[in-house]
Amino acid sequence: MSCVTVTPAQRKELSQPEMTPAADAEEEVWHTHVEAAREAGFGGHGAAGGGCGCG
Repeated sequence: MSCVTVTPAQRKELSQPEMTPAADAEEEVWHTHVEAAREAGFGGHGAAGGGCGCG
């Protein structure tokens, strides 16, 4: 998190539920799981590298 000064108008926009990161983390994990199962080209959520562990 960072500290910034926001105007009342900005505060109104930033307080919307859509602006909350990970408002429902469990649902996001479920959607990611379902998409990965249905879409063969989906992924890329980890670090790059081979099986040797060298990164």
